[in-house]
Amino acid sequence: VQTCALPICPEIKLPKVAAETCACCGRAITTGHDIPLIGIVGPKCARSFTALAHLIDLLDGLTSDRAPTQAQRALINRARNQLREIGIETSTDGGVLRVTRLARKTADVARSAKKRREQFVQDLQVAQGLFGQDAQRAHLAGAA
Repeated sequence: VQTCALPICPEIKLPKVAAETCACCGRAITTGHDIPLIGIVGPKCARSFTALAHLIDLLDGLTSDRAPTQAQRALINRARNQLREIGIETSTDGGVLRVTRLARKTADVARSAKKRREQFVQDLQVAQGLFGQDAQRAHLAGAA
């Protein structure tokens, strides 16, 4: 289990799998953590992507009825815009938000995501206040 080492990020399970190279930096590795849409990254790079992985898990599968307030909708739109700006596409299908695919090369998305890590952490902090940690855990448990 890789954690983001921040009090606002509950533990998130990043599957550990065998790999030859890190999708982020290209270093040779024997095992790494599978980051959604990015691929398998080494243990050092995984620290940079825990907040992104948590944000993707939080958004993917979110239903429109889970964001009834304007502040919650604004946070979701901000997070979707940030994902789009780094090259990750999202869509809405029948009121369900989906994080769908990369619009750029994996290495380019990885570099952009590492640069925006603090923004993802800030969004997670706001989400904790708006949605509550229990709601985040319930959503993550439902996605598992």
